[in-house]
Formats: sequence, C-alpha cells, structure tokens
Amino acid sequence: MPDGHGRKGLPTVKNTPIIAGQHESSLLIALQEYRNGARTDDLMGRIAKNLSDDDMKALAAYFSALPWPAYREPADAASITRFQALDVEKKCTSCHREGFVGYANTPRVANQKLDYLIKILSDFHDNKRPNMPRMTALVRNLPADDIAAMAHYLAGL
Repeated sequence: MPDGHGRKGLPTVKNTPIIAGQHESSLLIALQEYRNGARTDDLMGRIAKNLSDDDMKALAAYFSALPWPAYREPADAASITRFQALDVEKKCTSCHREGFVGYANTPRVANQKLDYLIKILSDFHDNKRPNMPRMTALVRNLPADDIAAMAHYLAGL
C-alpha cells in the first residue's frame, strides 16, 4: 500500500489520495468501507478484504501519524472565482471545517491531490459513491467545469 500512496506521503499513482497526515478515524472508516463494499475500488477492495480490524487500525494510526506532505497546486483566479460563485463553501466547511482541514471522521481535502479531487467529486456527482448522500446531493447538479473549479480551489489551498 505505501507505494501507490507514496513512501513519503505524496502519491505516485494517478487518482490516489494523500493519506499521510489524514485523520485516523477517516482512514479507518475508508478501509472498513472498502472491505464491506460500501466504497469501491478494485485495488483497495482487494487489499481491504484481507485486512483484519487490528490491521486496519494499525494502518490508520501509522498513516495519520505521518506529516501531511508539502503539496499544493495553486488554483488559477478563474477557478477561485467560479468556486466562490457556487456558494457552497459554508456547506462544505460544515463537515470539512474551516480551511477544509477536516476532523475525526471527515477527511482533510485542503491540499489534496488535484486528480483525486476531480475523480472523487465526479464519482459523487455520478452517484458512484452512494455511501455519502450529502456529498452526492451537494455536487449532483454541478457541471463538470464547476467540479473542476472546486477541485482546483481545494488543491490550491
């Protein structure tokens, strides 16, 4: 698992999230959801299926103890303006907190990998992640350009 997510915390595989420094309970929930099928990914599903509860707890503790890597993909002014015009920031920060740093069960999305953010927001939009109905409801009516603007904004924080 470290190779795809990066030995130093910055993923080397496209559409793979940064998990170093992510909230422990958020990581644990993700692993449990991959194992029980509530969240799908071919690779993570195969990996999680073979993990015990203790393995999952140990992995979540390990990765959450690592520092968040220095990653930032600055957003262009048009993406920032478009995101702000969506008027969704208050809804987003009600769960992901001020600065989009998350807490406990809610993942940090600030400075997350841009390609992953586009993928995951698109998955919510297309209802490929039905385990998070609040996220699906938030983005289901957004066109692809708005989703891209949101992802650029978050990656650039």
